Amino acid sequence: MKEMSLEEIQKESVQILSKIDLFCCNKGINYSIGYGSLIGAIRHQGFIPWDDDVDIIMTRPNYQRLVELHKEFSIETGLSLYAPELGNCYVRISRITDNSKTVVNKYYQWTDEQTGLWIDVFVIDGVKSLESFHEYQSLFHKCYMTCYSRLALFSNESLLDNCKRLVNSLRCCRWWFVNREKAINRSMSTFDLSYDSCPFVGCYDSPYGDKDIYDKEVFSTYLRMPFENITVSVIANYDKYLVSLYGDYMTLPPVAKRVRGHTMNHYFYK
Repeated sequence: MKEMSLEEIQKESVQILSKIDLFCCNKGINYSIGYGSLIGAIRHQGFIPWDDDVDIIMTRPNYQRLVELHKEFSIETGLSLYAPELGNCYVRISRITDNSKTVVNKYYQWTDEQTGLWIDVFVIDGVKSLESFHEYQSLFHKCYMTCYSRLALFSNESLLDNCKRLVNSLRCCRWWFVNREKAINRSMSTFDLSYDSCPFVGCYDSPYGDKDIYDKEVFSTYLRMPFENITVSVIANYDKYLVSLYGDYMTLPPVAKRVRGHTMNHYFYK
């Protein structure tokens, strides 16, 4: 198999994104690209040049609609949805993969299946209070650690990389005996995260903590924006969203920080 370059990863990711966009538009499902992908759309009209993935954000009602239509989604797009609600994903975030053209050697085992290149789907839930937000995040961390403790070894990678994975798995050995499916089910059923009844909304799976909590109006309207050679959906209040997460997001970071963020995953063409 041929390992993919950064440019090839970006090109294939755009093709996946275009299929997701078409399906969501046809079915009335609102979504927005988010996080670094949204910075890329605003600042570069596409990828941040050194970025190697695409992130999508969806409010819980829109995400539930996508999950309900997952079989139709797979048939129409040729893509696969991995979600905790479907029992094929052991982390709280969901992922949409193209298993027909690519193969990814995953750094940690978020699913028991071999998958191709993916796009992350982050769900925006209701937030009752800062206290409940923090409590729920601790449950998400438990789900992550149950997966991280099961790092996979790959025959086509260096001995050093595999040794690092093995050491990390041993360091997390106390999580070996936690049932991943039970952990994720508990995290999904512990709190009432009703999007309509909560005063605020946010992403519990975010690495940005309290910065990822917003007024509900931030996700009320959407617009179209160029991204590479396609157009995608973007929240109209993108400035409020990005300032909360990153501050001055229009200023380029120092050269030393312009690096890929997911180098531990390895991507191949079939």
